[in-house]
Amino acid sequence: MGGKEVHGAIMGKIQGLAQEFSSYQDESLMKWEELLQYAQGAITGLKMSTNLARIDMEVSSFRTNFNLTEIQSLSTEANGKIYGELEKELAAKIGKLER
Repeated sequence: MGGKEVHGAIMGKIQGLAQEFSSYQDESLMKWEELLQYAQGAITGLKMSTNLARIDMEVSSFRTNFNLTEIQSLSTEANGKIYGELEKELAAKIGKLER
């Protein structure tokens, strides 16, 4: 084997290794991209889950406040009716006493 043949054989091996390494690097890069997409999806899912929990908590708080407001309104209305009825009864009794 002469110098040119040895040089050609070595260059061929180096090019073969470079090609193999290139395909390995591409596969590795694809796996990293898949992993990155998975991680991004997981993060998005966590953000959505956190937002849903926050919204659920706000709705629950709103319902509680709304129910308390409604109860207070009904209570005030009921007290007004009761007071009005008591006032009428008292006026009627006073009217009877005055006769």
